Amino acid sequence: MTKEERIELFKTLSVNPEKFVVKPQKEGGGNNYYNRDILTLLPENFDSDEINNILQNSIIMERIFPPNFETYIIKENQLKIADCVSEFSIYGVVLSNPENTYLINKPAGFLVRTKEVDCNEGGVASGFAAIDLPSFITQ
Repeated sequence: MTKEERIELFKTLSVNPEKFVVKPQKEGGGNNYYNRDILTLLPENFDSDEINNILQNSIIMERIFPPNFETYIIKENQLKIADCVSEFSIYGVVLSNPENTYLINKPAGFLVRTKEVDCNEGGVASGFAAIDLPSFITQ
């Protein structure tokens, strides 16, 4: 990323932080930044070469706002009705050599996570979400 591209990105994030999520490069969920919390990661001077370590080691994604639905969930050994959203992820397998020739590049399964609508995290192992099954409805 060029310095000019980085400055443009920081400007976009500063004006519309609610449209993005900053996710660290780690497995298991947690430590995501949303909304105004993203502003704490931005340098005061966008032209500066100094970048916050968290921002430098994270992925910046455009936020998706899926439809929510009412469902039953079990949380802390209690069955309750809650407004939830589901996230659908596709796993892939990529194997390449040093010459960047792909030997394998194919899908390897999927995961559906369901969590309460006001939860900003998504890890199943960390207890923020539950594994679910897709249900397709046509109208």
